[in-house]
Amino acid sequence: MRNRSTIVVSLCVACIAAGQADADRGHFQLRKVVNRSLQPPEHGIAIPEQAVRVFVHEGEPVGVRVHADTIAVDYGRSGVLFDRKTGQFLRRFTLADGYHKQRPKEFPAPPDRRQGKLIGPGVLNSWVHHTSRVMTPHVGPIPPEAPNHTPAASVKFDGQLWEAMQPRGFFQSLYKRTDDMRKSFNSWASILDVANAESFLQVRPADGNGKVVRYTTKDGLASNLITHLAVGGGRLWAACVDIYDPARKDWGVGGLSCFDPKTGKWSRVDKIDGRPVRWVTLLQTVGEDLWVGFREGSGVAGDKVAYGMGLYPRQYRPVATAVTLARLSKGKWTIFSRPPLDAPDQIPAGAAAEEENSPRETPRNLAVVGDKVFLFSQSQSRALGGWDTAWAGHLSLLDLATGKWRGLDTARDLAAYELHRLVVENREVLLLTDQGVRRWMDKDAKWTPLDPQSPLVNPTIGTVVPIGKELWVGYTNQSFGVIGHQGISRFDEEKMTWSYTDPNEIGTSCPVKTIVPLEKEVLVLFGHRQYMGSAAEFPFYRDEPRGPAGLGRFAAGKWEFPFRLDGVPESITRTRKGPNGQEKWDEKLKVCDLIPAGGKVFVFNQAGLYEGPGKWRQVLALDGKSHYWSCFCRSADGKTIEVLQEGKTIDGQLEGNRRVYDPATGKTTEGAISYKEYSDARWNIEQPRGGVLRQDWTEVPTAMKGSWALGELDSKYHRIVETRWAVWIVSTGQLIRLDRKLLADWLVQ
Repeated sequence: MRNRSTIVVSLCVACIAAGQADADRGHFQLRKVVNRSLQPPEHGIAIPEQAVRVFVHEGEPVGVRVHADTIAVDYGRSGVLFDRKTGQFLRRFTLADGYHKQRPKEFPAPPDRRQGKLIGPGVLNSWVHHTSRVMTPHVGPIPPEAPNHTPAASVKFDGQLWEAMQPRGFFQSLYKRTDDMRKSFNSWASILDVANAESFLQVRPADGNGKVVRYTTKDGLASNLITHLAVGGGRLWAACVDIYDPARKDWGVGGLSCFDPKTGKWSRVDKIDGRPVRWVTLLQTVGEDLWVGFREGSGVAGDKVAYGMGLYPRQYRPVATAVTLARLSKGKWTIFSRPPLDAPDQIPAGAAAEEENSPRETPRNLAVVGDKVFLFSQSQSRALGGWDTAWAGHLSLLDLATGKWRGLDTARDLAAYELHRLVVENREVLLLTDQGVRRWMDKDAKWTPLDPQSPLVNPTIGTVVPIGKELWVGYTNQSFGVIGHQGISRFDEEKMTWSYTDPNEIGTSCPVKTIVPLEKEVLVLFGHRQYMGSAAEFPFYRDEPRGPAGLGRFAAGKWEFPFRLDGVPESITRTRKGPNGQEKWDEKLKVCDLIPAGGKVFVFNQAGLYEGPGKWRQVLALDGKSHYWSCFCRSADGKTIEVLQEGKTIDGQLEGNRRVYDPATGKTTEGAISYKEYSDARWNIEQPRGGVLRQDWTEVPTAMKGSWALGELDSKYHRIVETRWAVWIVSTGQLIRLDRKLLADWLVQ
């Protein structure tokens, strides 16, 4: 078990001793609830900051900013300052500090969703105001002020501001352009043609005053759709989206463009050092040098879009044979090229196979450190996905002295599973991953993690149970994809310290489903990851043991998994009618539910319901034909146990069966339920205490008359867990602890 006592001590001391004025900090507040409505803020009670602790999960960073002495990392629900010289943790800002509504100046501003982002081959998907003026497609000349356009890229050059303008809300307005959008816009080529016709490059004085001049393909631009602008070698450069011409089966407009201020004209750069330049996705200035990243190849690996509840990408990329970096330094070009990292060993013959297996690696940006170049690239998923589908990141290393490339292994070299972004700022090179921030230390020639010392290892908190003087926290996975580790975190309420037991020590990486403390032991049921509508269970992390779901036991400081209960069968004999008469076979059973009720503990599997602890005995038997997905059990009142099963279709209606066992009397009652009742019970999501008050407020137990709520929070649903020492609020990605001793006047003691 890994102990984190020093982590939490430093957290608490930093939170109390921080020299930020109270007026600049956010505070929790208690407000009375009357008729399910909050009373005005002026009638609220401010919670002393020393009485509140917020423990968060800090895994995937949202943004980062580098200062002279510190590195500020934004994790969404919290922000952490690191010492730039040593890389050590300095200070955490949480909801108790008003983060992120009162974001300290050290941290980057949250991304402005209204600005949109480049999607597909490089078309801006920007938010729009839902008014007829903005949503209506352009008909005729575009007004000089271009109110329906927004910049996709911009740069200052020669005292002027250059902006690549694209139509705002382009994808949102596609359906208004034709009665049958699916036929008219059935390929990227057709979509890009329309976007290209309505885009342009404009230049105006940097101070905003003066004449606005526009440039298009008529003025020499490779295309009107521009994704990057950069200044290098005394010239302005533009990366223009490539548009394939399916009629000619050749490239149309697109490529790399250069503006010469001496002549005032644009020209297209067709070749660099004899290599054709197309599909430019990286255009970056480093010092006095200009870097251009592109893919070599001819033709397009398919040209398709797909429609569901919206427009989705499908295929539009070059049949790439190489990924190339071109450097312009002191007027001279140098080429560095290699095969794509995700290129298959052998591409099968045939158009369909070529479309599926052609490389997807796309250069994004780079960092130059001495004679080393780190290239960050991404690969589109082979699976069909929406605009926000994450692309797999790659990091490769180029040695400028030898011209040799080396691909970095994400798990081995970077201790991560997904790479998201490469950030170069203030002479620092940082890599944002799903496992935090990695910092390049040139003197050590290695990537070093910035450790935020987060006590939680997963943003999705499943089960939280008080056990003695500790609070046990189990995790689950209720999102598309694996976003955090499993295992169990434990908080010592007396020492105010955290410890963590990882899946390797327990013996399984399945999420915690139920924790039940007994007199001298703790039983924990580990269940499969929730599917949440997907066709299959999401994959495990590569270093997690693939232990089966089942029951675990913790006693005398040790784990036992799987743990077998005396009296609970591990298999059942099933029968069926076969060609040679009755056939029998043994089917393995698994513990599906572990539920405390009426002073007893119950285990449920496909064979029935068993009562313990001690000598376990069967109190309800199933018919021997039911499966886990067609029956389950629960305790709605904490006193009795309900076993619900899907039933048969009667008079056209699917009915279920409910059996209720009362431990106090040992009796069972039985009755039918509708399929809707069964379905609602099966998929019921636990609601906050007292029902939904507001997404950022939740009711808490107090010693005062009436109902009181605490806020403001930043999650949708919350649960309350009470211990002898504190009242805990469990929400997404964080635990909020209200100290009973320090809040003696308000909380129930």
